[in-house]
Amino acid sequence: MATFQDTWDYTIGGGSTPWYSLLGNTNITNPLLNMTYDDVIRRIDLDPYNILQIDFNANFVSGKDICFIFSFIGMINVQNSPALYWVSDVLTIAGAYYNDATVRTFGNLIGQTITNPSISVSVTINNTNRTMQFTAGGYDSGVVSLLPAVNEKQLVFVGNNKLGIGSDTQAIEIGTINYTPPPLPPTNLVATAISATQIDLLWQDNSSGEEGFSIERKTAGSGFSVITSVPPDTTTYIDDALESDTEYTYRVAAIYPAGNTDYSNEASATTLDQPKWIKAYPEIGGIYDREVDVYLKMDRNTTCYYVILPIESDAPTPRQIIAGTDAFDVKLNINKKGSTLLTGNVEKRITIPYLTQETRYRLYFAANHT
Repeated sequence: MATFQDTWDYTIGGGSTPWYSLLGNTNITNPLLNMTYDDVIRRIDLDPYNILQIDFNANFVSGKDICFIFSFIGMINVQNSPALYWVSDVLTIAGAYYNDATVRTFGNLIGQTITNPSISVSVTINNTNRTMQFTAGGYDSGVVSLLPAVNEKQLVFVGNNKLGIGSDTQAIEIGTINYTPPPLPPTNLVATAISATQIDLLWQDNSSGEEGFSIERKTAGSGFSVITSVPPDTTTYIDDALESDTEYTYRVAAIYPAGNTDYSNEASATTLDQPKWIKAYPEIGGIYDREVDVYLKMDRNTTCYYVILPIESDAPTPRQIIAGTDAFDVKLNINKKGSTLLTGNVEKRITIPYLTQETRYRLYFAANHT
């Protein structure tokens, strides 16, 4: 679970004083915070956040007109911004261009009117796709593209007296604000080679409310591609169908309804070089009443694991052989699995006992370096 702390500034008449801090997704209620014309509430330095969602309640004062704009500093004189016009106790939901008295549009907001002075507002900003969505009083702008040049760090609420309405008097109260930051990306990703075919991943989960994690992989000369996704709160993954003696690079992102977070750091590991059998090995030796001898010889010092299963059984993976399970991860009886240390290029005999008579078996082997 990530802990998030954020600070906004409340600016009046050119001065700036701290407004409040948000910790996590805590609701902040400040019924005394009233906006007048040219008041500014700003969120600075948006760079770390790809997706921002801000929900708040706005209460307009009867008999006192105001235009309330939500915008980026760099957008306010470049592109229409979502706006709420409270004039003669009628609320118009539309767009605005700062320093212009014309009621404009913003996406699907074209001048819809309501008489309720208290409304809920939600704003979602995607800094990666450069889009904004504004909903107020049940009306939705839809997703609106921002101009490429509007890549600002400062997001502001502005009470505006330059639209030719009203006077410098109290006109709006911002009551409860819920600020939902996006999930932070995973960090501290580590990749560890376990065998010739397996790399284990471990990372730190910094997000809350994610839908899961997307895992991407690449090899030398190729780009990243998604190999799987895992459930929320997962911090490990086993990648166990790899080529031996090959370097793999990974990255992980938290999955979020409006898009993935930034990626974690990249982590690389090289699978172990696959030990090789010396020609003619493994070799079946004596077959007795209820046991069998097997001769083993590999080209290096190796821990050799084995399982023995009825011939009709599904074949286990190397990871399952090393773990002593069948193809369905069911632990095998101690008499149907084992391991032995091999010295490179030296033959070794093992005896597998307690077999069932008149049963056909298949032996499976997997090896790790010692």
